[in-house]
Amino acid sequence: MGINLTKATGFIFSLCILLLSACGTSKKSTSPTTKPIVVAPVDEPKELSKDTLSKIEPSVQTITIALLLTLKLEEHFANDTAPDTNPLILQDALASLNFYEGALMASDTLSSNLKKIKFRIIDTGDDSLATVTKLNTTNLEGVDAVVSFLPTNYTSLLARLSNRWAKPMYLFAASNTSILEKNKWIRLLNPSNYTQITQAASYLATNHTDDKIFALYREQKGENLISILFADVIDSLQLKKGACSRINYKNDGFAGLKAKFSKTKMNVLIIPTSDESFLSSILNKLNDEKSEYQFTLMGMPAWENFNSIDPDLMKKLGASFFSGMYIDTKCPDLTQFRKKFIVEYHADPTLAAYMGFDVVNCIWEESENTKRDREIRFRSLLNSGKEIILSPVCESCGFESKSINLLKYGEYELVLVK
Repeated sequence: MGINLTKATGFIFSLCILLLSACGTSKKSTSPTTKPIVVAPVDEPKELSKDTLSKIEPSVQTITIALLLTLKLEEHFANDTAPDTNPLILQDALASLNFYEGALMASDTLSSNLKKIKFRIIDTGDDSLATVTKLNTTNLEGVDAVVSFLPTNYTSLLARLSNRWAKPMYLFAASNTSILEKNKWIRLLNPSNYTQITQAASYLATNHTDDKIFALYREQKGENLISILFADVIDSLQLKKGACSRINYKNDGFAGLKAKFSKTKMNVLIIPTSDESFLSSILNKLNDEKSEYQFTLMGMPAWENFNSIDPDLMKKLGASFFSGMYIDTKCPDLTQFRKKFIVEYHADPTLAAYMGFDVVNCIWEESENTKRDREIRFRSLLNSGKEIILSPVCESCGFESKSINLLKYGEYELVLVK
């Protein structure tokens, strides 16, 4: 019964609609003829090209970096006999571990800019024969760049391998630039010893044109060669033979040196020694003379780690030294990196961590560089956040940074001069 009623109701409703429509039609027939409504044609949807899609969805760029590290993974796992305790970290592998952690932080930073870094870790251990064998048999297909954190005794081997792999090879130390002249794939982030010395000598030659400059040595090969290089650069830049006087301290002693001091000019002493006790003895003698003479001292990177030297005396004697890498605690970028590192790894970053961060940023900048044969620019934490330029040392040669940190002694702290 209910179903029939529903059908009837629907039928009546439909009939009313039909009658109303008929009445509307009859009324419209008496009105003037209207123009037909033109409906604009709708374009068929077009298939989006790959170029259009790439603009809508930016693609993530990826590069792969091989890291040559001494992590000693086999030894770490071999010693992991108590899984419920804290993992054992071998001290010999700590620097490489910090380097890798710094590289990972650089990768995380770049990932926020649609840039992805992949790492391929090559654990070389510390056995020299096994390391050489492993490097000679390693295939780096699919890798965009190689970074070595190995000791400098592997540099010659790595230089040869860089030509075989045909990948940019990033190193951190070299005695001179000869390795760059023969291997175009080498990238030296820390200036060679030769470059650091010439840069420091150029600074002295420019800023002490009217002063007395002396380079001390003790007939030791290293000190002798460094004093010669300092003297040659200063003489050349000041266009005057003997602008820098070399003093054989072993023969002349302090008395012979003092006899050449000027009471009216600044006495600039280049002391190319890494012998802390020898330096200390010279400082004590100079301290006795500072009331009559003015001094400026130029030292070596090793001075940063001397413990027995009085920093207040170094300040009074105008002591400074040069270094390719320096952790500047006043640099905002470095401070930010340190805070993030501590939060992530619950430890203070070592120098190696900053090196790992720097090299990954340098590699990425080179990968985007359209003038790859001319120079590479990147911001370096180990140079106080300044822009560093790597340029080829000659035509079709490897690249080197020429940026050094010149540091002087302040109020019980080191102060960055340039």
